[in-house]
Amino acid sequence: MLTGNMLLLQALLIALTKKGLVTLEKVDEMLAATNPPRYENGARIVAKAWLDAEFRSRLVNDAKTTLRELGFALNRTPKLVVLENTEFVRNVIVCTLCSCYPYELLGNPPWWYKHDSYKQEIITSPTKTLEEMFKLTVPANVELHVYDSTSDIRYMVLPRRPERTEGMNEEMLASLVTQESLIGVGDPLKAAIVQSK
Repeated sequence: MLTGNMLLLQALLIALTKKGLVTLEKVDEMLAATNPPRYENGARIVAKAWLDAEFRSRLVNDAKTTLRELGFALNRTPKLVVLENTEFVRNVIVCTLCSCYPYELLGNPPWWYKHDSYKQEIITSPTKTLEEMFKLTVPANVELHVYDSTSDIRYMVLPRRPERTEGMNEEMLASLVTQESLIGVGDPLKAAIVQSK
């Protein structure tokens, strides 16, 4: 017997299928995925890169091949580039034309990622947009690069590892990574915040 929520979901899937917005095969593929689309997938990858310099190097140089070795099919991602934030470089991603996004690694995009104000403002006034929309101040000595995803290429940001995280294992480090930090509009959580929860 189907519950009310299941009936609603079934009706929604039928409507989306009839409109040609989704196929039942695609839904089945997503449900059967070894790594379903969640930003925690990206968080695990970042934590591994923070702990393993050789993995980080391979990830930055050939992300798709490196991640396929970990079991990520990346079927919806044509080319993937991982952008490493450093002390003097911050990377931010956007898709101004549509909503090109590495779902398998970052989960579903936040509401603001698809919003026209973010798409326009992050391109024209990135520093101001980060400050006003995300309360993130980028120091004057940090270069800010904005990357516009297309149907041919997707991006993921490799944020800087927070201070005072020495001795933390991969799982603990992954819990510091936020979806915003994978997009570049935020930083990972501080270790003290996670440990106090």
